[in-house]
Amino acid sequence: MTTECSVKIPYMVFLVGLLAACNPTPKPPERPSGVPPAAVWAGGVDGGHWVDCKVEADKPGNPCTVYHDTTAEVVASGLFVLRSSHKAASPDQLQYDFFDGRSIYLASGDVLDPVAQEHAEPAR
Repeated sequence: MTTECSVKIPYMVFLVGLLAACNPTPKPPERPSGVPPAAVWAGGVDGGHWVDCKVEADKPGNPCTVYHDTTAEVVASGLFVLRSSHKAASPDQLQYDFFDGRSIYLASGDVLDPVAQEHAEPAR
């Protein structure tokens, strides 16, 4: 082994260790009471949310409920559709990455957006 190679190997090991330490895998907090067992935690080192989306054949989207990660407060609830197709996600697509306060980002890179609720005009 040359001197140049013997210097590079420890340096590379150090860099790999440093990169791994800078990108820790976030761990979900303890599930608060009020968050259903089907909900999955999605987030990062700065926090996250518990997300529970269903697949219902008779619906044009996925009924989803998003809960605050420590208080279980419902922060979003309603029908969500895939941004790419404006249709419901299939069960295998429901792998959550994070919630940004409006949309649910999926591990595949796609996004579930809330369906705008139309309000009926009040009768006069």
